[in-house]
Amino acid sequence: MRRWAAAGAVTLAIGSAAVLYWISYETGRLEARVQVLDRTLDRVEADIAAARAELAHLSRPDRIAPLAQAMGLVPPTAQQFVAEDQLPRRVREQP
Repeated sequence: MRRWAAAGAVTLAIGSAAVLYWISYETGRLEARVQVLDRTLDRVEADIAAARAELAHLSRPDRIAPLAQAMGLVPPTAQQFVAEDQLPRRVREQP
C-alpha cells in the first residue's frame, strides 16, 4: 500500500510540475502577445493623432478660402436657399 501511495505522490508531483510549466509557458506567450498589441495600439493612436492634426490643418478656413476663390467658387447667395415646403416630396418605395 505504501508503494502505491508513494508512486501516486510521485506521479502527482510530476503532473503538477508539468501543468505549472505549461501555465508558465502560456503566460509568457500571452505577455509577449500583449506587448505586441500594446505597441500596435500606440502606433495606431499616433497615426490617428497625426491624421487629426492634418485634418485640422487642411480644413482651416483661411487656407480653403483662397483655394476656393482660385477655382471660381463663391459663397451661396440668399436666392439659392429654398424653404422646406418648396422641396419636392419623395416618392415612397413600394414593398
